[in-house]
This record gives sequence, structure tokens and C-alpha cells, in this order.
Amino acid sequence: MKTNITLTMILLVLLSACASNPPAGPTIDVSLAYETTIAGVNGTGTANAPTATLPPTATLRPNATDTLTPTPVPTYTPLPELPPDAIDLQWITAYGLPGDQDALKIHPTKDGGFILLGYGVLLRLRADGLIVWQKSLGSEAARDVMETSTGDFILAGDIHWIKLDSQGDLLWQHEFVQPPYHTGNIIRLVEESNGNIVVEASGSRTVFNADGELQSISEYVPWDSQLDLGNIINRLLENPLSYLVFVHTTADGGAFVGINVTEDVGDVASMLSRVLITRYSKDGSVRWQRGYGGHYAASYEDFHTVETESGDIIVAGTVSYYANNAERNDIWMFRLARNGNSQWEKVYATEGQDAVAVIQELSNGDLIFAGRTSGAGTGGQDMWVLKTNAQGEIPNCGLMFGGSAGTFGSFPDVETKTLEDELRLSAADAQAIPLCAARPSP
Repeated sequence: MKTNITLTMILLVLLSACASNPPAGPTIDVSLAYETTIAGVNGTGTANAPTATLPPTATLRPNATDTLTPTPVPTYTPLPELPPDAIDLQWITAYGLPGDQDALKIHPTKDGGFILLGYGVLLRLRADGLIVWQKSLGSEAARDVMETSTGDFILAGDIHWIKLDSQGDLLWQHEFVQPPYHTGNIIRLVEESNGNIVVEASGSRTVFNADGELQSISEYVPWDSQLDLGNIINRLLENPLSYLVFVHTTADGGAFVGINVTEDVGDVASMLSRVLITRYSKDGSVRWQRGYGGHYAASYEDFHTVETESGDIIVAGTVSYYANNAERNDIWMFRLARNGNSQWEKVYATEGQDAVAVIQELSNGDLIFAGRTSGAGTGGQDMWVLKTNAQGEIPNCGLMFGGSAGTFGSFPDVETKTLEDELRLSAADAQAIPLCAARPSP
């Protein structure tokens, strides 16, 4: 019995000593700050979600239960994985922004996507039309953009010369006061083998080195303004109801000239209009002349053209007409062979007002064209991009119609499309709004 009491007393003495002098062990720095980073913050890696903003880095301390509380992670929509054949997808996507927008330029990028320039905004798109990143340009009057051989981007403004990295972050910028570094409209940006960037404008040729330093400015007359068609065009415009819609010079030194011609045919709907296209040789002689369209009470405007690798010409513009008690503007696009034969024609239409601003042929033969639409459901005028196959087709797209609807009353009748409330635009971010989902041709 005495032994048990003695052992108990010894244990009590030991426990008391441990409590007053705890053994050495690992320590925790409770002032440690935790910073959360996420792909997609500040406009990178987002699909349709607004740009996420991280809270300030916080100093975290254990709470009453000694459990660390993590920094809140912003919610965002990750981009879905691209399919292997993404370069062959066809789609229509609008890009909603506060206020009215229009596309200025669109160019393919080396990864199969696109770089899209609008008024005050630059968007990098994937091959399926979703936004990889976006940058607000503020009041910068940007005119063109190009991807360099190293994957960076050169942005040409009226008075600024800017370089961004592949993620859209600023590398450097140069400002030019007076005079500006180009004369007339910028036609194209070209990278030379030594890394120099050439700005070809309607009246000047400017060279910058790879660091953006100005090398030279010289007078320049681009090849596509050397053909003098003035007298011929004047003769074609003798009809007072006719007006010029485009002039496109060709690789062989000739030209295509398109003129909207309106005729009084004496019917109830007495005004019939068509686009008269004339193909000229380099010496100014007429190779052929044909009329296209032939719509009653319609007009054609805002046309853009591109010559394909095969020598065909793609023509895309706006057809304006009155239908369903409203004035309509839809995109009309057609493809002509060298001899003027029509290979196909299509109409692309939303319930709103649609237009095209730029068109290109891609390396795989697909077509990409961009402009503006008020039919995306945001209540304003948005940029939109249409990517079709070589025949102008987009699989299962309810906004694409055969171009045979050629008389008054037979234009497309499109259902009004509106966005769901949860997809509506937030304050200062472009939002991708797929109007025809990205699908490969069957």
C-alpha cells in the first residue's frame, strides 16, 4: 500500500515539472502571409466570366481552435479543353462590352487562335472563339496588331508603338508626338528576317527595330493603289442611282470593282438593285462584268474582299432591306471563281443589325470575318467573329442561310435571341457569347 502511494507522488512531481518547463519543439510563425494565385486572374484564362480580382494579401493568425483560415479563392469559369481538330472548328461568337463596339482587325495566331482588335480593346481568342485574355487600351487609337516570330504582339496606334508579351503584358511602348510615325491609313504590319517591323501605310513606309526604336520613314505608294481606274469607274457611275462599294486589286496587277446599281423596273416594288462586279486586267481592259444579288428595295454597302490562294475572290458586305416591319442589315457573302462564276453565296443574320469589317482566308482554307452585331442580346452593338469553312458553312447554325433568297419578302426570318440573366455583361469585361457553337464540318 505504501509503495502505491509513493509511486503516485513521484508521477505528480514529474507532471508538475513538465508543465512549468515544456520540452523544445518546432515553432509556427503565425504572422506568415498566404498569397493565392490562379490562372485566369486579371483577364487571363477566362471563358465567359468577368475578370476576377484577388483580395489583398492577408496576414493569417490561428483562431481559437488553432486552425488557419485560407484566403478566399475567386470564382471563375475555366476554359474547356480544346479538341485535337480545333483548327477546323466553325462558329459564330459575339463579344459583349459596355457601349458600342466594332472590330477593326483580326489575324490568326501561331497557336491556331486569333488576335482581335476593337475600339479600345484587344482580345486574344482560342481556336474555338473563347477569350484567352483581354486588355483594355483606354483611349489609345489602335489601328492594327501583329504577332511576331517570338510570339509577342506589336500594337500600332496613331501615336503609340507598343509591344506586349504572349500573355498581353506590356513589354515597352514608344510615343510619337508630331509628326506621327505614319502617313495615311495603316495597311499592314510586316516582320522582316532581321526582326525589324515595317509599317506600310497609304502614304509612308516606316521601319522600327526589334526594340521598337524608329529607324526610318519614307514616302510609300502601296502596290494596291498603283492601278488607275478613275476614268473607268467614273463611266460606271454615270447612273445617278449607282455608287462604288469596293475596289480590290489582285495579285496579277488587275482589279475587281464592285458598284451598287439601282434600276427603276416600273413594278409595285419598283426599285431593283444588284452589285455589278467588273474584273479588269493590269492594262485596264475589261475581262468580264456580271451582276449579283438582284433584290427589290435593297441596298448594298460596307463591302470587304479577299483574294484566295487559288485566285478566287470572297466578297462580304451588308445587304440592307425592309422586312417584318423593320429595317434589316444582314451579312451577304459569296465566292467567285476567276471567270466570275458564282460558287456559292450565304446570308448570316441575327435579329439585330449586322455588318462585316474585315475578312481573311486561313491556312487551312477556312474563312474568318469580323464586324459588329446588335443581335447578341446585350442591348448594344458588339463585336462578332464568324469562322466558316471554305464554302461559307457553319454546321447546325440557325443564323446561316442559303443565298438564294433574292426577292423582296424572302429574306431570312430570324428568331430574337436574348441572353439569360446570369450571362449578362458586367462592368468592364468583354464576354464571349457563342451564337453558333464551335463544331467541325461533317
